[in-house]
Amino acid sequence: MKDVIVRLSPTGHLLFVSPGVKEFGGYNSEDEIGNHMLKYLTNKTDIIRATELLDDVLETHHSGRFEFEFKPKDREPFPVELTFFPILGEDGEVKEIQIVLRDLTERKQAEKALRESEDKFRTFFNLSPQSIAITEAETGKLVNLNNMFCEQTKYSRDDVIGKTTTEMGFYSTDDRDRFINELYASGEIRGLKMNFKIKDDSILNTLMFSKLLRVAEEKFILTIFLDITRQQKIEAQLHQAQKMESILPYHSVQVNKYEELKCSQLLK
Repeated sequence: MKDVIVRLSPTGHLLFVSPGVKEFGGYNSEDEIGNHMLKYLTNKTDIIRATELLDDVLETHHSGRFEFEFKPKDREPFPVELTFFPILGEDGEVKEIQIVLRDLTERKQAEKALRESEDKFRTFFNLSPQSIAITEAETGKLVNLNNMFCEQTKYSRDDVIGKTTTEMGFYSTDDRDRFINELYASGEIRGLKMNFKIKDDSILNTLMFSKLLRVAEEKFILTIFLDITRQQKIEAQLHQAQKMESILPYHSVQVNKYEELKCSQLLK
C-alpha cells in the first residue's frame, strides 16, 4: 500500500507503523515505535491542532480526517491526509487510535494547476473585448457573463444571472431553437447571424460563436457575441451609395438631353 497504517496509544505514542513508511517518509517502521506523533509535524499550528484532536478523540470517541504537513526523514515536508478512528476497550475507553496516512502531494498539485487555469480563464473572460456568456445546456439559464456583456446589453449581472436568454428577450424562441439545433448538430457554432435585443430595446446584429463544455459531469454552453451592428450599417450605406452611383450617370444624360432640347426650342 502507498498509504501508511499507524496505531497510536491514548497518549499519542506509536504502537505500530506499517513498513510502507520507508517509501512514504524515509523512516524504518521498527525504529519509530515509541515515538510521539508530534515528532512528524512541522509547524506550531499543526502541533496545536493535533493535540486538540487527540484530546477530542479520547473524550468523544469521534473519528474523522485531518490534513497537515508531514515531516519526512530525507526530503521537504509534504501535505498528508490523516484518517483516524478510535478502538475502544472493554471498559468503553479508547484503547488505541488507528490512523491511515495518505500523501496529498499529487492532489494538491492538481488543485493548484486547476486554480491557476481557472484564474487565467477568469482573467481572459473578464478582459475580453467581446461579450461572453455561459449557460446551462439543459435549462438555458445564464450562470456567468463577462463585463463586456453587461456593457453592451446595459444589464447588470444581477438582472441576468439565473434567467434564460428567451426570458430576458435577447432573441426569439425560434432563433434560440435554430441556435440549439445547429450547436448540437456539430458541437459548436462558428459565425451564426442573430439579432440580439438589449435593455433599451435596440437591436444588435451579432455573429454567434459557441461551444459545448462539460464541467464536473454537467453540460454548459460557452457563447461569444461578436457585435457587427456598425459594420452592417456601413455595408448598407456603401450599398446605397453604389446604387446611387449607378443611377446618376443615366440621370445626367437625361438632364443634358433636356437642356439641349430646351436650347434648340429657344433658338427657333
